[in-house]
Amino acid sequence: DTVLRASGRTPGAPLGQALELPEKVHVSGSIDWRASARIARSTEQAPRPSRLRFDSQLRGVEIGLPEPMTRSASDNGGLHIDSQWGETEATARIVYGGATRAALKFSNSGEGWRLERGAARFGGGEAQLPKEPGLWLTGSIAALDLSEWLALKSDRPAKRPLHDYLGGADLVVREFAIFGFDFPNLDGAMVARDGAWRVHVESDTAHGNIVVPFDLTGDMPLELDMDRLVVGE
Repeated sequence: DTVLRASGRTPGAPLGQALELPEKVHVSGSIDWRASARIARSTEQAPRPSRLRFDSQLRGVEIGLPEPMTRSASDNGGLHIDSQWGETEATARIVYGGATRAALKFSNSGEGWRLERGAARFGGGEAQLPKEPGLWLTGSIAALDLSEWLALKSDRPAKRPLHDYLGGADLVVREFAIFGFDFPNLDGAMVARDGAWRVHVESDTAHGNIVVPFDLTGDMPLELDMDRLVVGE
């Protein structure tokens, strides 16, 4: 096997551009990091995966994403990635900020690497690879303003539509907001199926089901079937 070790300091702004983050997301500060890789000697008779480990404390780094992914320069908790890969499959386990964890599996059928399935868990606990395809979001979040995430839409055309890789979510949010409306203590589940996001919500001010088409300009209508919905005084 071949073992490689490296460390460095990378400015945050160019890294954000390299990761193709939306233009509205600013990354400031410099990222101190260290990495090690073991490149396996693999044969057809005895295939073995290679491994990569990446660590950064992210000291002084500010990341201008909305909650729960935002980071101020004074925050504790860094970024840890542990990955292994072969010719056609790769897996990664990620810890971000201490309380956000992800487990991802990628596949390569000859047309480049694509996310096959994965899970991101917020608020503690280990993320487990799901059996279903796509990325699944689980756990608990202190605050989430969906309007802020929708406002991050990039001017660059997306390589893949969101529903092509986001499978669904099952989240508890203490303070959920959208377009200026607040829904405290929200328990929501969402799945991508039959051309739409199918959402079930339960909170102090809302209870019911919502169907949001992937294409809001198409023929499928937006549907609300609510037993309770309070949006103002």
